[in-house]
Amino acid sequence: MMSNPNFIQRRAVDGSGQLGSLYDASSDALLKCCRVEKLENTQFHKDSICQVFQGTQVNNVIHLLKAIKFDDALLQSILLGMVRPFGISSLINYNQPINDNTHFLYYSYTCRTDKLSVTAGKIYQNISLPSDLNNATHMITEIIYGFEILCVIQVPTTESSVQIEDLLNRISKQLQSSDKPLKLTDKEERQINELSDVTIFVSEACVDNRNVDELLDRHFSKENSSVILWYSSDRLKRENSHRWTQIYEKITAQRQQATQQISLIYVDFSQFSRNLEDFHVKNLPIQSSSDTRRRHRRGKKIDY
Repeated sequence: MMSNPNFIQRRAVDGSGQLGSLYDASSDALLKCCRVEKLENTQFHKDSICQVFQGTQVNNVIHLLKAIKFDDALLQSILLGMVRPFGISSLINYNQPINDNTHFLYYSYTCRTDKLSVTAGKIYQNISLPSDLNNATHMITEIIYGFEILCVIQVPTTESSVQIEDLLNRISKQLQSSDKPLKLTDKEERQINELSDVTIFVSEACVDNRNVDELLDRHFSKENSSVILWYSSDRLKRENSHRWTQIYEKITAQRQQATQQISLIYVDFSQFSRNLEDFHVKNLPIQSSSDTRRRHRRGKKIDY
């Protein structure tokens, strides 16, 4: 279908689009949505991609976004402010230096494709067009559902950088070669727990954000280490930048004053289907004692 010159393929930065949504290519913007009577075809599948990059391979965030298939037109729209960055595209605002000790782990998973067959002869059978089409040039007739995760990892030394690169390559190999749950050795888990500067960007089209919360909470509550989970979004940061800065400064001070290493996981909810109502910071100071572990299994919410 994509060989037809009238069709374009557009990466979903804004997850609000649906089958029948009208689109203006000149402004790179979604418009009104048509009422669709029925789907023409739904296909279920499991496809995944996992890639590892190092700072030596990418000079800046633009190069990395291109490496994970962001096309030039979309990047230009983001840079010009025509499209607001969400999810993984929020990497465009990442302001830490990228160098030899910077590592990236990218994972993409797709699970379903919905299609709508639209031809000039049958368009009115399945679709009710709005009376005002504005400047619409296209209509969404196919959506691929799934999610993407991009982890940005900063490590302090060249020696640890080599170890993390090997670790990420082993993880990538597992994720690409099997649909079974990821299995880590005790040594690999220790290496992950020792990471202190990790930023996670997430884009999704069919994942309930409650599942992400439960997954992170369950995973890190089992680890014998101190972890801070900071839930945020581009919208919250934009609407309350002063409070975002306050939280950042308090977390930074907490990590600097701690007697043991504390890992920070920044969970970006910008692209999730439900808006995050407020910033959330969870502190999971898991102790080795099983009694303490049970008391803190759900973690502590810290108000900032």
